[in-house]
Amino acid sequence: MSTGTKVTQQAVPNWVYRVSLVDADQTRFAFRAASKSYDRIALLTDTSGYGQGGRTDLLAAMKAAGRTPVADETYKVGDTDMTPQVSRIKAARADVVINWGLGAEAAQIRRAMQQVGLSIPMIGSWGLSMPNYEELAGKLADGTLVVQAFSFGEASPKVAEVEAAFQRKYGTDRILFPNGMANSYDGMGLLAAAITKAGSTDRSAIRAALEDVSYDGLIKRYDRPWSGSDHEALGLEDMFLTRVEGGQFTPLEG
Repeated sequence: MSTGTKVTQQAVPNWVYRVSLVDADQTRFAFRAASKSYDRIALLTDTSGYGQGGRTDLLAAMKAAGRTPVADETYKVGDTDMTPQVSRIKAARADVVINWGLGAEAAQIRRAMQQVGLSIPMIGSWGLSMPNYEELAGKLADGTLVVQAFSFGEASPKVAEVEAAFQRKYGTDRILFPNGMANSYDGMGLLAAAITKAGSTDRSAIRAALEDVSYDGLIKRYDRPWSGSDHEALGLEDMFLTRVEGGQFTPLEG
């Protein structure tokens, strides 16, 4: 489920078949969303492989559009004081910040923004759809914009069925990563459909079937998603922007 851009590009032939948003596409989507309304974009990324992979892709997306960030700040996973980075972003007169990291640190960023009086939108990766962001940030999470490809708030009988089954099995409605769960569910569904189509568990037969498989998933209807050379089942067309309000993710139009 890794989002790293190069996962399906490292070998030829490559037998990795991915059902996940890819950082190169997800960062491009986040940048486009920011650039529609804002001119002075700041970047704030963690120093893990995830954060720095995202930073590389964000800078590439901005460079392709002839843009550069007004601030380019980093933080370590586990940092609890983001006021130095946020103060520099404020001094740079940024009017939006794109954060590439996960929920615990994003909550600290929102606290730091409140402390230094920086009231600008924050756009985050789908990692902020994990419940710990809202749990740790509280009302400070409201207004955060999050890139997603799936939400349990979608009105679909299949989505409702899977959510109910999860609650029955685990006795909770707290899903640690809704997007990741949907990716995994659809990935297993596609694999099962390929095995059925192949009529065999021989790996060569399964690979051939994966190139020609179709499946009705949680995220969408997949119609031969891996028939091309990149082996990516999801792309820019599957992404949407949501706004956090009162613990809910509301999809935005456009």
